[in-house]
Amino acid sequence: MKKLIMAAAIAAAACGCITNVKNDGGDACLQPTVVKDIVHEKYEVGTAPVTGTEAISYINLGWFQIKWGASATHIADRAPIGKVGLFGKTPAQLAMNGAYANACEQGSCDSIVGSRYKIKKEDYVVFGTVRCEATGYPAKLKGVELIENKTPCCCK
Repeated sequence: MKKLIMAAAIAAAACGCITNVKNDGGDACLQPTVVKDIVHEKYEVGTAPVTGTEAISYINLGWFQIKWGASATHIADRAPIGKVGLFGKTPAQLAMNGAYANACEQGSCDSIVGSRYKIKKEDYVVFGTVRCEATGYPAKLKGVELIENKTPCCCK
């Protein structure tokens, strides 16, 4: 009898539970969405492409990296950074950001349209270097336009 109870307990512990949750959206209109006004930025885009480069060196210590060599004097807020890890940005992300910022500085512009990146990584297990070149068309911010939301709520 003890073996039967023990086998049943093990079988019950090994079986998983499945929960099915069904939502048909019947109470969706009870919480209306809040729609805010939209700010539309107006840019003037140049015709000659600009290029910026950046090189980052690093020492890889397992979960931690020591990085140096950035020549960018500021951070580009529109550069494609991606997900930042537990210990900060990766060397490739820093190189992309620096190349984007240097290209903006070279073109005397606020942003770069149609940006393309060439990344070259030299990795020697403990030591490595990442070089990035960003190319795109310079865009200068000429103004902003506030677009007011006048959409009525669909719920009645």
